[in-house]
Amino acid sequence: MIQNIQKTAFPPPVVGDHTPSKEFFVDLIKTAQKVDHQVYSEQAITPVGFGVKAKTPSIRNLLHLPLQIKEKIATLLQNPAPATSKIFASSLIEVSAQCLNLCYSLLQPFIYLGMFTALIVKRLPLFITLQVVALTYALIEIGRNLWLLHKDHKFANICSLEPIRHYEAFDKATNKKEALLAMSHLITSLQSHATFLPSESYRQILQTLQSLKQKTELGETRFFDAQQTLLPLWNQIEKELVTAKIVAIKNKFLQFSSKEKEEQLQIATTFYDKLPYSEALHKSLDIIQHRFREKKTLLAERARPWLGFHFISSHEKILHHLESPNVSTKDLQEAKALLDRLSLNSKLSQQVKMVNIALFAIVAVSTLLSLIAFAHPVLGLMIILVSTAFQLYNTINIHGVMDNKQGYYINWLHCIPTWLHRLGKKLYSYFTSNTDSSGLKTFCIQPISRSTIKHSCL
Repeated sequence: MIQNIQKTAFPPPVVGDHTPSKEFFVDLIKTAQKVDHQVYSEQAITPVGFGVKAKTPSIRNLLHLPLQIKEKIATLLQNPAPATSKIFASSLIEVSAQCLNLCYSLLQPFIYLGMFTALIVKRLPLFITLQVVALTYALIEIGRNLWLLHKDHKFANICSLEPIRHYEAFDKATNKKEALLAMSHLITSLQSHATFLPSESYRQILQTLQSLKQKTELGETRFFDAQQTLLPLWNQIEKELVTAKIVAIKNKFLQFSSKEKEEQLQIATTFYDKLPYSEALHKSLDIIQHRFREKKTLLAERARPWLGFHFISSHEKILHHLESPNVSTKDLQEAKALLDRLSLNSKLSQQVKMVNIALFAIVAVSTLLSLIAFAHPVLGLMIILVSTAFQLYNTINIHGVMDNKQGYYINWLHCIPTWLHRLGKKLYSYFTSNTDSSGLKTFCIQPISRSTIKHSCL
């Protein structure tokens, strides 16, 4: 991942033997914390790991899991200050769980065999040990996915444009009952999004809405008059809300918080006191750059790499347009479309995590049931079928919808495994070729390119 990131020459090297003062060094570190001087690509922010789909114990894990564990460990070792990174700790838990998964997958045939054997076989110490490994792995993954689900839910709240949706419902209302219901939902939604609006704007829109709702209920104001009254004020509120959402995502994933800056500064000053200046500066800047990459990788995990990179590349231009005095409808719609897609992907990511939790719950239950003396053979088949259906649902969600850059529909081509697509292209090329008079084959139709598909569904 690091090889795909270009680094700029910041800060300029110190020439000579003179060691700058500690105050100069601290100012230099604070300057480096303000702007990320690395140039990113979609591949650079793609998380190195095991993917978001549940890796239930299976013999096929032996085909790719060892290499994935190796790559993940190599990435963890590149962390210049692992002790201060929460991401490092969560990644370490993930690697430990997958090591258990690998051990379980290696001996899975013996586990399945135990479901159909006599009770005396089930009491073998090795078999019981394997059940404990499987159960431990399942419980760790359930806890980890619950934590990721919580993170996805918080990200979805940041991206949500729920107040705008309720206002649109109010604006399209055709009778008094619909208008009053939409106004109630809009008031509740604005109250839950109060932190994203300036206090004066929030107070003004809330008071206006409550007053209009009361007058409409009493018949003092017709609902379509209330729509016209609210429109000028809402145009300003909508712009402020969308701008605040973009800024919130930027602050969380592209910049450091005050606490993060303070932690990095403490590490840097420790280096300054104990190491030569050039080495202290190099290590301090390396930590800052690594933390910048970690935060952008987190954005890619929440929204998928292509969408995270799109936000990184376009958010400055969008904010510049939104902060202009006369923002155009086109610019506002572009910002809303970006937030809508981020919101959709985060909601789909929550569904994936919930399916993962269900899958690992099945693994835990099946492990316990395998210790029962007379477990029915049909039970094992049912577990396999249900797990396969859940995995297929996740595949469609992730590769068919979340990775579809063209729109909000399922792109079935993205769901085809890479190896199967390559085989299909070869067969397509063979059967669509003609033979000319010299007996040589000439291809009359070129196979469709699949350059946009970068993920395997395996």
